[in-house]
Amino acid sequence: QNIQGMNMGLNMAPPAILMKEIETYPNPASEFTTIRYNLINDATVSMQVFDMAGRLVGSPLQNRQQRAGVHEVKIDVSKLDRGVYFATMEDSDGKKQTVKIVVAK
Repeated sequence: QNIQGMNMGLNMAPPAILMKEIETYPNPASEFTTIRYNLINDATVSMQVFDMAGRLVGSPLQNRQQRAGVHEVKIDVSKLDRGVYFATMEDSDGKKQTVKIVVAK
């Protein structure tokens, strides 16, 4: 059956954070890394950084109201051990997106 043009009744709002627009540089990093992301709507966002074991090692953003557009967060990784970390962004609707950070000393 052809479902093209058929309204499936799904009310799927786009996430406030576009995954394809999240990037981190430099990556790998030894002192600082910057995470750049693009919000398609105004949103309240939080960002937490976790190590490979899932332990919280930092919270660079906490419930920050931001307008739609491109934003950057600079993260000090100089005190972190060498390894892989994950920065998870979450909006006020609970939508999460994660980017990998490699710390090299």
